[in-house]
Amino acid sequence: MLTADELSALPDFFVYLAAAVFILGGVICVANFWLFLQWAVPSLRKPSPVPQRPVSALPIIGSLLVFLMLRTFGSVPAVMVLGVVLIMIDAGGIHWGLLGLPYVAYQRWCARRAARRAADDATAGPNAS
Repeated sequence: MLTADELSALPDFFVYLAAAVFILGGVICVANFWLFLQWAVPSLRKPSPVPQRPVSALPIIGSLLVFLMLRTFGSVPAVMVLGVVLIMIDAGGIHWGLLGLPYVAYQRWCARRAARRAADDATAGPNAS
């Protein structure tokens, strides 16, 4: 993490480049979050008859760019807070993927269990209770 003195010693071009990459990463994070909301809000109101999957514009890229630029701008508290918030809301980030794995495993387990029960009921016949 660069200190304020090291940051001011860098050529302006590199500071502007780092700021542009940080902004690009932030825009990707917000776009991923927006796309997630576009999927989540309607599905919470009324479940779709056709299963839909959430979409991420550029998975992992936004969080990665913001994280890497936090290594440059970490000495600026406002940028640090903004970067952490952007990483947290990035629905394409690695943390959402890791948190989503148990949920997907649970969904598949429930589907297999329901299919197994349906198969057992079908083989038991109509007279079985």
